[in-house]
Amino acid sequence: MNKQPRLYITPTAVRISLVLRRIIPFMAILLLAFSSLKVAAQTATTTTVTSSNNPSCDNENITLTATVTPSAAAGTVEFFLDGVSLGPPTALVGGVRSLTISSPPTGTYSITAVYTPSNPANFSNSTSAPLSQVVNGSPAVNAITGTTSVCSGSTTTLSDATPGGVWSSNNTSIATVNASGVVTGVSAGSADISYTVTSANGCVTVVTKTVTVTQAATVTPGGPNSVCRSATPSAITLSGASVGGGATTGAWSITSGGGTLSSTAQTASPGTVTYTPAANFSGTVTLTLTSNAVGACPAVSATRTITVNASPTLN
Repeated sequence: MNKQPRLYITPTAVRISLVLRRIIPFMAILLLAFSSLKVAAQTATTTTVTSSNNPSCDNENITLTATVTPSAAAGTVEFFLDGVSLGPPTALVGGVRSLTISSPPTGTYSITAVYTPSNPANFSNSTSAPLSQVVNGSPAVNAITGTTSVCSGSTTTLSDATPGGVWSSNNTSIATVNASGVVTGVSAGSADISYTVTSANGCVTVVTKTVTVTQAATVTPGGPNSVCRSATPSAITLSGASVGGGATTGAWSITSGGGTLSSTAQTASPGTVTYTPAANFSGTVTLTLTSNAVGACPAVSATRTITVNASPTLN
């Protein structure tokens, strides 16, 4: 008769069994808790890029705008033109970032915007679809030629060798210009005269010349006067005489009738000069007051008459 082996349970095995009975329920609870946790998913983003001026001209600025959705996505955007960075990445504000650049030369370019999240665990990177930016050439225009100083009330003619342009003035209270480039001075000051040429593709080139307008001179000779002939004539003050407009001084001269002037030099106060008729002269004296020339404006003159009457004869 075979003997069955005896199974001996040691005290250590008993203790391990008791420990496992206590741990296993807790482990089951922990596993259940972990299985119920959901790992937060990364949110996908999209980036688009637009141009403020497309097609543009090679003498204009272009503003590029990148928009990242969702707008809550924080991070930076970097713009590229034909794969070349247009500057360092800059932070989004409300999901939008703009960049203004000077126009590249004539041609067609591929522009992209690359979004980099500040927290990659929450939002994904994204790159915009390429934007095709067309840059047209602006027309070549010659420089304006002609005299750029003019007197008020007078004209000067400007010209440009490039055909098809339009003339304009930025200040018509100073100077006006007609379709032929004839500039008329209106009042003292400076005005920019422009010549604008527009090409078939809508690009514009403007050239400008500054015109300086000087106020025309004016003179007021005063008079007339009437005095009696004398062997010892008295000096006559030429009061009421003055200069104005762009003129600052005036000078007297004797045109006819003889006599003498206290001054024939240019003076700011021609009304203080005196004239003395010749002794025993009778007739008409003509004096001329001439202003100084200022800028583009010539000197101007006006005359004053003094009648010297013969003394009455007693019978």
